[in-house]
Amino acid sequence: MKKQIVMVEDDKGFAGLVRDFRKNVDAMFLGDAELVVLQGLEMLKHVLTSGHVILVLLDLTLPDSPPENTINFIAREAHTLNVPIIVITGDEKLDTRRQCIFSGAAGFVLKKHAVESPNSFFAYCYNTYLIGLGRNGS
Repeated sequence: MKKQIVMVEDDKGFAGLVRDFRKNVDAMFLGDAELVVLQGLEMLKHVLTSGHVILVLLDLTLPDSPPENTINFIAREAHTLNVPIIVITGDEKLDTRRQCIFSGAAGFVLKKHAVESPNSFFAYCYNTYLIGLGRNGS
C-alpha cells in the first residue's frame, strides 16, 4: 500500500490547491505516496490506525471539531503518532499559532499563504515530512 499524506479539510473552495498539491505529491514521491482528503477529525482518527500515514495537513475548524478540540487532539496525539501534523488554517491570531505549536504541531500555515504560493507550501510540507523522518529514525 502507498504511503498516505492526509489533508483534513472541509472547505470546497480549497479544491484547486488540493488538485495542485496532489500533482506535487505524485512527482515528489515518485508515485509511492497518495494524497487522501478527509472532511473531519473522526475520519482522520480512523485513517491513522492504518499505519500508512506519513504526514497530516489539518484544518483547525472542522464540521465535527471546533478549533479547541482540534488543538486538544494535536496535544494528545502528536507525540505518540510519529507523524508530523501541519496545521493549515485561516485563523491569523498569533495565540492560535502558539497554541498549535506548543501542543505539538510540526508546523503552521495560513491558508492564504498556501493559496498564494502553492509551490512554497508544498516545499514546506515536504521538508516537514523529511524532518519527521529524521526524528523517527526512518
